[in-house]
Amino acid sequence: MKAAGIIAVLAVLVGVVYYFASPSGSGGAKNGILNAIKEDKITLNGMRLTQKKDNETEMEIVAQSASIALDESSTDLSKFTVVSHSKKHGVLTLNGEKGILVNATQDITASGGVLFRDNMGRALATDNVKWINSAKEIRTDDVVRIFGDRFVLIGKGMIVHMEEEKVEILSNVRVTFFPGGNG
Repeated sequence: MKAAGIIAVLAVLVGVVYYFASPSGSGGAKNGILNAIKEDKITLNGMRLTQKKDNETEMEIVAQSASIALDESSTDLSKFTVVSHSKKHGVLTLNGEKGILVNATQDITASGGVLFRDNMGRALATDNVKWINSAKEIRTDDVVRIFGDRFVLIGKGMIVHMEEEKVEILSNVRVTFFPGGNG
């Protein structure tokens, strides 16, 4: 079952249990469920999703709120963090103010104070970014700032090819190097 499908089922189950378990058996809980399902979406506040494979965590998503389309096509995230656990790339963290997760492809578009971090202390800051899952690429047309232990790189536009471990900064590249450190 798709992650969004699991979220939708859980949201409905929690609402039904709360409805029947509440002292009034209607009223507030019923109105809460009706308010959660609006405009062909189910909205969850304080959402946390963990995806595992062979009992190993692959991905975690935490969001202040998540609105899941009833047709399970997409999930709108607000104030969110996505943590990816990869044997090849280690732990990668993405933070953003707003995001759209296309459930079928697992593509993610993030906007508003986007920050990527890796487990080696490097960080990338930009305004908008898109993860294209099928190509294993990260893309943006905006200004990017990449911070390493001994450098700061600023440029406009970027394509990261994760499988080849290749980063392309498309224009206006400036790099400042600092002495010392480990890379």
